[in-house]
Amino acid sequence: SFFALIDQTKHSLCSNLKDRIYALASMAIERDLHIEPDYKKSITEVYCSFIVDYIRR
Repeated sequence: SFFALIDQTKHSLCSNLKDRIYALASMAIERDLHIEPDYKKSITEVYCSFIVDYIRR
């Protein structure tokens, strides 16, 4: 599942923590996830937006 990928990559080195969720979401086939990168949002906002979008689909 997508959440398993997030867990498996939790120790990946990203210069910006938002990049991990944006990269994984761009490769996700399940649930047709489309997240527009918005670097003005906090990391908490990015993850919350992702989770809400994931649940809605």
